[in-house]
Parts: sequence; structure tokens; C-alpha cells
Amino acid sequence: MKDKLAPSLSEQSLSTFPPTLLTRMIHQECVETVVMLTNVAEDGVVKCAQYWPPCSPRVRTIGHLLIQTVEETIFADYAIRRIKFRTQQGSSCREITQFQFTSWPRRGVPQSPVPWLELRRKVRIHHAQRKSRILVHCGTGVSRTACFIATDIAIDEYEKEGEVGVFDIVRCMRCERPMMVRCMDQYRFIYESLQEDFEAGDTGIRLDEGLFSIVTSLEEVNPQTGRTWMYDQFDALNYFTIDIFSSDLSVLRELDDRPINPYGRYPLVKN
Repeated sequence: MKDKLAPSLSEQSLSTFPPTLLTRMIHQECVETVVMLTNVAEDGVVKCAQYWPPCSPRVRTIGHLLIQTVEETIFADYAIRRIKFRTQQGSSCREITQFQFTSWPRRGVPQSPVPWLELRRKVRIHHAQRKSRILVHCGTGVSRTACFIATDIAIDEYEKEGEVGVFDIVRCMRCERPMMVRCMDQYRFIYESLQEDFEAGDTGIRLDEGLFSIVTSLEEVNPQTGRTWMYDQFDALNYFTIDIFSSDLSVLRELDDRPINPYGRYPLVKN
């Protein structure tokens, strides 16, 4: 199991961590991909020192490094940045890509693992042809970081071996660093992430691949179920989304006399 942990570096508490030390470590370890699982501040509490400058043509000096954020793309649940840096004496410039997950609540875990898994897929696609290790960090180094590493190892293990042991993965991680995966909610969230990934899979689509061809392929019959792939996808949607109680449906009927969908538990909207 130690070999499976090798592709990732996990950083310790960064709430009071000088940004010069982190950028120095990124430079010395030849890191190319950084996964940041916290905001700089949450509810007025500093969770991590901001070790990169705002996206602009301006080059900033942090310690002995010259750093510039050359690109930043903000999504609903995460951000992706391209950051270039070099030493003040050096002439060659290096680049890292930072993936920052921004929707983890300060207390508890995310309501849905879907954005979490989407970020993980983007990280894996970006880093697929690179041999350097991925730096993963949050505010403490034992909570969100541990959940990400455990989820990543478990998905990779299942794809290669057809089975997975979350208990063994976390136990091995705790041998490397105490208290990795700090609470029951985080441990359960790892299982929820695995269930979402194994049952629903990657439902994201790239529009540049041709939406018509994608929809056409979804209308083909799944030989394992005898139904179309789109029907199976919708069936999975009903399985993973929160149910509506019958009492809530009766209230809806009283309010606007909406009919009940005979094929599910959700109300149909009148045309």
C-alpha cells in the first residue's frame, strides 16, 4: 500500500505556514500539479496562506522565487490556475497547474460527491503523462487531503484489481500520518464518492466531441440491461438524488394541482 501512496505528497497544516516554504518545496520537489482543497479563508478563519499572486501580467516575488499567475478559470465548485515561477538567479521558467476545490464546507462534508469527483478526473487527465508527484493540501493536512488521497487510491485500485478496501487504505495512510480521515462523516464521504463513481460513472460530456453523436450513442441499447443508456442514466439519477416524500407531493397538488409522474416519485410540471 505504501507504493500506492507514492504518487501524492500531502502537506501539513498550512494555516500558519509561510508561503515561501511551500513555494520552495514545490520548486525543489519539481511539482507540476497541486490540488488545494480549501479556501484561503472560510467564515473569517484563515485556512491557508495564499502562495500565488492574483492573475495578472505582473510578476511577484515570494522568497527567492519570481511567480506569476498567467491563467485562472473559475467554476462553480473549483478553480484551475496556471502558475509560472523561476528563481531570481535562474533563467529557465517552470509551470505548475493548481486545482483548488472551493465548495467544501467549513464544518461537515459536501452534500454531493459529484463536483469532488469531477475535480479528481480533471486532475488525473491533466497529470496522466507526468511522472512527478501530485501535491495535495488543505488547511490541516489530515481531513480533506486524506479524503482526496483515499478516494483517488480506492478508485484507481478498483479499476486495476476489481476490488477495494477503504479500511486498509485509511489504515495505511494513518501509519504514514496519524489521524488521516479525522471523523466518521469524512469516512462515510469516501464511500459515498466511491458509490457515485462506480454506479453513475463519468456522465460529463465534451461538446467539442459532437453533441449529436453523444445523444445518439446514449439512445443505443445497453446489452446488460436491455434498456437505452440514457434510460439507465436517468434511472441512476433517481437513485442518487434526494427523494420527495408523499406528504410533500400532496402539498404540491393542493398548491397548483400538478399531476404525479407515474414513472417516478417526482411531480410533472404542466405544459
